[in-house]
Amino acid sequence: MSVATVWRERLESRWSTLGPRDRRALRFGGIALAVLLPVIVAWSVHEALAARRAAIAESRLLVDSAERRVAARLAAGADVSAVASDAGALQPLVTRAAARVGIDASSMTLEPQTGGQLRLGLRDAPYESVTGLLAALARWEGITVESADISRTAPGRVEASLVLRAP
Repeated sequence: MSVATVWRERLESRWSTLGPRDRRALRFGGIALAVLLPVIVAWSVHEALAARRAAIAESRLLVDSAERRVAARLAAGADVSAVASDAGALQPLVTRAAARVGIDASSMTLEPQTGGQLRLGLRDAPYESVTGLLAALARWEGITVESADISRTAPGRVEASLVLRAP
């Protein structure tokens, strides 16, 4: 005898013990559930899509803003390729990216180095946030890691000394 057959027999025996009022209540509840469940699912999907569309619109605004700033710098005769070529220009990029991934500014030290490099020290930082920071810097800013010294301080927490290079 299969599990489905056993469950079906149990439900049928339970159904037969119910009175007419309980049967009506269960039928009404089943119908209400059948009607409301798709509505709830559709509403959830609608809300998720609306949030995703808002994020895309915000990203487009950021891209448009960046394009306008680059165009203005080009029109003014600035060398756009050298915007982040020194360590001083790296500091705000690293600070903003660290804040986005949840790294507290008080746990960071930034020391400009020669040759467009920046030494970033992190104390008791979440490992996932450190890897998220490095991924964000590489992906969005083109900043690479010249050297890294990372050591575990506690489960999920690290101390890191990183030398970052401008693109």
